[in-house]
Amino acid sequence: ILSNALYDVQVDGTMVSGTASDSLVNHPGGTVRKSAGSGTSTLDWGFTNLGVLEVQIGTLSLTEGARLEGTYDIGSGSVFRLSSGNFSIADGISLAGQGTMEIVAPLDLGSGTVAADSVTAFNVAGILKGSGIFNANSNITLAGGDLQETVTLNLHQPATLAGSMSLQGNTAVSYTHLRAHETEADL
Repeated sequence: ILSNALYDVQVDGTMVSGTASDSLVNHPGGTVRKSAGSGTSTLDWGFTNLGVLEVQIGTLSLTEGARLEGTYDIGSGSVFRLSSGNFSIADGISLAGQGTMEIVAPLDLGSGTVAADSVTAFNVAGILKGSGIFNANSNITLAGGDLQETVTLNLHQPATLAGSMSLQGNTAVSYTHLRAHETEADL
């Protein structure tokens, strides 16, 4: 998607690439938007976002992994889901909007810092790995999964522990607010 171009997903369903090596690259200045359909739209090919990604309604699900850079705006009641594949995220990225970000697949934070500033909810059931720092400045649900390598997860708003989470390597979790369905020892 070239600069100033728009790829507007207006249907629910799965969009499949023509070949296994196909991928979608959203260049700086380009926009990928889900603007219609209250269900799930799935992008079933590799994806690199260097521009803007907007989820205005329903769920946008990525199933073949992605390199996440650029800008993210998840609208109220909407979901941006990393479903399957391997995902990496750029240093300094900020996730905004009033929607929900769901991590089901492995997400490599690299060595940078990621801020989930104003996303209403952040659900983690997958793997966070790398040597980076993940600052959850919004409500977060930890529904299992793993923290691997030297990831630091900072919880600055209420967190819900809906399952056990495995800490591997020199990982760390710090929190200022906690709503626990299980004990702190389950961290």
